[in-house]
Amino acid sequence: SPDLVRLRNEPSYAKSVNKLMQKYPTFNDFAIANTPLRQFSLCQDPEQCIYGDSPCLRLLDVTYGRFASAIWLVPQIADISVCCGLKEDASEAQIKLVATAIASKYKYLKTDEVMLFLFNFKAGFYERFYSYFDPQTIIKSMSSFLQERTNIIDEHDREMRRIKAEYEKSQLQLPKK
Repeated sequence: SPDLVRLRNEPSYAKSVNKLMQKYPTFNDFAIANTPLRQFSLCQDPEQCIYGDSPCLRLLDVTYGRFASAIWLVPQIADISVCCGLKEDASEAQIKLVATAIASKYKYLKTDEVMLFLFNFKAGFYERFYSYFDPQTIIKSMSSFLQERTNIIDEHDREMRRIKAEYEKSQLQLPKK
């Protein structure tokens, strides 16, 4: 897409694109390194998922092509169908719908955040399926995740302000030479 090519060359994206391509020269390299199997290790540190250096979904599209983020999401979503003990596997159309919806509506989320959400969904922290795969169940659950994300960001910000205040207080108490 011409818009993505133009974005790729903008200074704000160019540095991020180059950094991502140094780490993962091809989309396949990225996809292989970021499979659903990686979700378990990510769930151990939700704050790192938010503040870490994984690319946002939009950056995947800018770097690797228009639908790269949705394509990357397909096996992530398919894994839900396998893990949730449904009576029938999700259809390809359902999986693509959820992948496209997440990639388009939540393109600002980092890939690690998305994997954290999907792990938490499979672990039963959000809405659940009733025997059959329902794309709306996953999309509705995203709002719960986003609230958790906001809480983590708010807590992080409070902690950073506390640390800064302690530092500034300690600087005021130092004897002047």
